[in-house]
Amino acid sequence: MTTAIIRDEERMELKGEALAIEGHLNDLILISSAAVGDGRPASQLFAEVEEKSLRLSERLPYGSSSSHDALQLLLQLHTLRAAIAEQGSTIIEGGRAELEAVKALEITRRMERRLDQAILEDSDEAAKFIFGATNSWATADQAKLLGVSSKTIGKWKKGGPVKQNASRVRLAAHLTYYLRPGHTEIGLWFWFNNPASQLDGRTPLQVINGEGKPAEVQLIAYARGGRGQLG
Repeated sequence: MTTAIIRDEERMELKGEALAIEGHLNDLILISSAAVGDGRPASQLFAEVEEKSLRLSERLPYGSSSSHDALQLLLQLHTLRAAIAEQGSTIIEGGRAELEAVKALEITRRMERRLDQAILEDSDEAAKFIFGATNSWATADQAKLLGVSSKTIGKWKKGGPVKQNASRVRLAAHLTYYLRPGHTEIGLWFWFNNPASQLDGRTPLQVINGEGKPAEVQLIAYARGGRGQLG
């Protein structure tokens, strides 16, 4: 994972900018006349999307997943502009232009999810997130998930810094982030502890106990697949 650590206040500001871009794109897709409700023409609205996207791209940490999405969005907006020109109109309604606008919208939403996840790159915040999502779990089960002793879990819950198995804690937090919308706390326990054909009959916890990036990639793909998520 290449999501960088972003201060929470800044992260919320960036998320707000992404949401504004999403709103403008939605207006463009739904527009049925040459002007939106406040009187701005569709061409001006598109120009604002480009300007906001460029500004957001400049603010995001270089090399982060969200900055990659921002670059993808700028490229997609270039494609969208060409599609609009082909239709000879600034109105995005049907045809290729609408399709390209929907693609831009999906990239923006993926960026928003990545910004939500950015806080989980801080190991201390990742541990807090896991404890909140697995509050009903026995401490011993939380310890097995994170690969530490129950005593260490107790220290972390009291605010102690997460230094041991930090990468594992972050991975578990990201997996939990993908899973939590569709799983209860008990459901999360079963997900981590049940064998899966997608994992060659192993449980996710057994895969986590292995080493190397392939395990991380495999688990995240499995967790996303459970939600039907592609990004």
